[in-house]
This record gives sequence, structure tokens and C-alpha cells, in this order.
Amino acid sequence: MYFHSTSNTRTLLSAHANIQGLFYQEGGVSKPIPSVPIFSYSTNSDVLQGRKTCKKAINAELTTIYNSPEWSQKEKENSDLLKQLSSASGLSTPISLLNISDIGDALYCANHSKRSDCLFSSVLDVGGINLHKWTKERMYNATNDRLAKMRISTFVNHVLTTMQSHLQKEGRLYHFYSGHDGNLLSLIQLFKQRSPGIVPFASAFIFELHKINQTAQRPFAPGDVGVKLKYFPFDQLPINSDREQDSFYDRSDEINLPWNQNNGDVTREVCGNEYCSLSSLQDMTFTQDKWEEVCGLSTPGKQAYPKWLLVLSIVLGGLILCVVVALLIVLIQLRKTRHNFAPSLEPTNS
Repeated sequence: MYFHSTSNTRTLLSAHANIQGLFYQEGGVSKPIPSVPIFSYSTNSDVLQGRKTCKKAINAELTTIYNSPEWSQKEKENSDLLKQLSSASGLSTPISLLNISDIGDALYCANHSKRSDCLFSSVLDVGGINLHKWTKERMYNATNDRLAKMRISTFVNHVLTTMQSHLQKEGRLYHFYSGHDGNLLSLIQLFKQRSPGIVPFASAFIFELHKINQTAQRPFAPGDVGVKLKYFPFDQLPINSDREQDSFYDRSDEINLPWNQNNGDVTREVCGNEYCSLSSLQDMTFTQDKWEEVCGLSTPGKQAYPKWLLVLSIVLGGLILCVVVALLIVLIQLRKTRHNFAPSLEPTNS
């Protein structure tokens, strides 16, 4: 097993909670939970943080959305509410549709649970518009797959690399990643699903690698395996519900995502009804090199140069090395010659 989490308190706690659930002992038997390491990485090297590494290019793409007539109209329609939210939030920066996600959790509390002690309960009427949810729905619109690819390609490529290595030799069978709602929203967007705006807490997106050629033996060929995607949303009961249970969440029915890709104005099926090939999954996102190019990132050693330039560089390098070696040989010979013909400075007996 492998556990990976972004270096945030809430995601690390989510990872710990899943470990506890994974090793849960039924029947009231209390047993120690195994110590399992949870790996976290710096932002620039974390496959779950591609949206931050590619932030400049993503923001440029989002500018088109922010400047759209629909966005401007929504901002205008809710200007009074946004001013009230700014006043209630206590933040120095005014609340707009651009930064409303900063108060998203508090808005979710006020809108969803209807609790009077939520920060914005006094501002939002019962049934008030959830601008935070609307904003996320627009920013994670399934029709803009370029944004989804910029946000989530690093993670999907990591999953593909892990699966491909598993074809050669058996490795860890279970890989768990604890991330953010943006990670799940990007996956939903990438696979052309309608954005829920707000991902229910404890939702899960699962990649499964299946052996579909039962007679095949490792090392497997790409055609011997297939990938299944599953999205498990969780339905949340109101926090003030009278229903007695250990958790506020109920698992809803499993949703198998259809494998579609919108190619311009044409939606074409890229995989079968049940499985997808690794290559088809790669086709639905950016390769790592393409992602770095789109995001304007420079990675040493990965620039593409013409073959003739590489050959010329090798030839010139070889010639320079030969000249240097020849000069060293000449210098050594000169020194030997000077030593043989140099006059002796030792005194002689007469």
C-alpha cells in the first residue's frame, strides 16, 4: 500500500481516517491500527498540486471566463449580496466572484445545513443562492477540457506511469491519494461530467487496473489490461439531523463514468463500455512534456532539439576533444625536449 497526501492538515487527517477505516475490526474487537507512512511532497513536485505549478497559465485561461458576459451579469445581479458578504467576512479584500471560494466552507455551512451559528447565516436567507457553488460550476465546466488538462494532467500521468510499471512486475496493489475538491472537480471535468460545483465531503474517484486477458502472464502487454473509472459521491445529511448514526454521510450508488471525449464540436467514444486502454486514457490528457510546454515551464534536459543539431554538437565536441588531447601531447613532448637539451647548472670539478 502507498498513501500520499498534500501537506495540508485536513488532507493528512483524511488520509489517517481512511487508514483507520481500512483496518477497522468488526464485532467490537479493538486492535491496534498499523503504523502506515503517509508521504507528502513540496508543491512543485507534488502530482496533486499541478494546478498550483501551472497557476500562471491557468489564470490566463480563467481570464476568458471572468470576462464573459455571463460572469459579468452574475456579478452585477448579486452586487448587493457580495457587499454584505464582504462586510460579514471581516476580510480586507472585498468578496467577488473571483475570490468567493475563500469563504466557500462558511457559505456551504450556511446554505446546506441551515445552522444559525454559521458565519453567514444572518446574511443568506433560507434557500439563498449559492454563489460559491455557481462559481465552481462555471470554472470547472466540462466544455473547457484545456483547463482540466492543465489542472490534473500531472496526477493522471502519475497514475498511468504507476499502472504501466505494474505490467512489468507486481508492485503495490493499493495507492491512496488524499487531495482537494479541485482535484476531484478537475477529474469530473476532464471526463466530461457536469460539475457538481461543490464536491461532497469524503467523495472518492477510483482508477482500477483490470486483467482482461485471463490467460496472459506478466509481463503483460497493454492489450491484456483495461482501466475502469469509478466516482463515489457521498450524500450528506443535514448536520442538525435527528437521525442517529456515527457519520453524517451515506454512500450513494456507484456511478460508472461514460468514456467520452469532446473533440471540438464532436463527441466521440474513445473506449468501450466497460474498460479503457492505457493509451486511450493518455489521449484524454496532456503528456508530461506537453503539460510543461502549455504551462510555460522549463525543465532542464527535456527541450526538443533538431536531430541535425544534436549530431553537429556531438561531432564538434569530439573534434574539440581531439584538438585538446593533441595540444596536451605536443606540450608534453616540448617539455621533454627542453629537459634533454637544457645546460647543466651543476658545478664541475676541474
